[in-house]
Amino acid sequence: MRYTVDEIIENIVVLISESGERKDVSISILPCDIKENDVLIYSNNRYTNDDVQRNKREQTIKDKMAML
Repeated sequence: MRYTVDEIIENIVVLISESGERKDVSISILPCDIKENDVLIYSNNRYTNDDVQRNKREQTIKDKMAML
């Protein structure tokens, strides 16, 4: 399952799944370098960064902004 970090509020991180579902998790179970807009993969009971997907998302946003 893939999630996007929507918001970090103190020790709680708001994740949004690919289907749009919201999930609040403790920051302690996530990678230590987590930041908003990161993409995470949940597999084998742990979260890991998906840098490739995050970079694709960032490029898509930049491309859309350049069209304005």
